[in-house]
Amino acid sequence: MRRSRTARVSIALPLGVLSAAIIAVVASIGVLRSGRIPRLRTVDRVVAAWQLGDYPAVITESERILAVDPVHRVALPLRGFASYYRALDSTDPTVRAELLA
Repeated sequence: MRRSRTARVSIALPLGVLSAAIIAVVASIGVLRSGRIPRLRTVDRVVAAWQLGDYPAVITESERILAVDPVHRVALPLRGFASYYRALDSTDPTVRAELLA
């Protein structure tokens, strides 16, 4: 049995469109995930620095996150707490005022 050209095109065209759609979805998922991974790693670094009591690192890493997302739910409070504790450790009143501002 020989199929007509129209029958072959009517089968091949939807398969090609479906394949292109699947490739587009997979590619977009990869782009979205690769964009999110660095942010997660930065948040992990902030939390790890907080657990170690490394307040300057908490402030530095959280400021990177806050430059992109000013009200980040983890970075914002940890930066505030780290600044407060760092101000308590400081003996210089000007440094204290900067950290508490």
